[in-house]
Amino acid sequence: MPRRIPGAIGKSEEWLAIDDAAAAIGTTKETANFRRAWQALVSAAARGEPTTVHDVTVRMAACRISGFDRWCAHSEDIHLLAPYTQKRERRWPTRPEGWLTLEEASERAGRDVDPDVLADAWRALTKGTAYAGFARIAGLDIQLRRGHVHANERWFIHPDDAERLVGAIRGRLPHLRKGFLPPDAIAASVERDARPLARTLMASLGDAKALTGQAALEGQTFEIRNFLVEGKPAPCLAEGELARFMDTLTRMHDEATADEVSRWGP
Repeated sequence: MPRRIPGAIGKSEEWLAIDDAAAAIGTTKETANFRRAWQALVSAAARGEPTTVHDVTVRMAACRISGFDRWCAHSEDIHLLAPYTQKRERRWPTRPEGWLTLEEASERAGRDVDPDVLADAWRALTKGTAYAGFARIAGLDIQLRRGHVHANERWFIHPDDAERLVGAIRGRLPHLRKGFLPPDAIAASVERDARPLARTLMASLGDAKALTGQAALEGQTFEIRNFLVEGKPAPCLAEGELARFMDTLTRMHDEATADEVSRWGP
């Protein structure tokens, strides 16, 4: 059933749906500023509240268009949003002296911090700063600034804040990434009697990676990374390595089975 809005009226030229309203002020409905303003107006209209945004009032009405009820803005009011919703060119200042990019902060952190964990934290910080003007993570207030280098806009962090951030996330593991398989997923894909061996081999690869930096098994090196899986650290195998791992698992399982049969045979 089409969505119905109580009190919907017939469509007329004085009421503009979202596409026409955006076009009337020289923008598109995909423009972020316009969409935020429009969503605020629609939410207020749906609640029966004054349809005011950016201190201007835009009359809104539900109109039935092609059998569907849509919120529309009055054509005489929509121009009031133009100064607030049109995309504006911005030029950020030059790079703050001494401040660091993500790559530079990661280089300073070295092996103390997983690059994916730092990248996740950086995304959260830039998003918070962009929307609220400040960012807080792991209980710390972290200040970022925006600037440009060779015409490219970048985010920068003060070295002192970078050190505090690294200290807060040191030793943390990233959540499971696409392209890697945890031990339980690998074990679930093999026969029941081979599952204990699959988990044992994955644990051995994880231990070898932690001790030597290389996950080696039966003379072969596998790509292993530690991730958080259901809140617990686990060594995970790159999907591209699965076939080689399965070959090794099958061979070792068959050898173990043959040894057991020989011990109990006639």
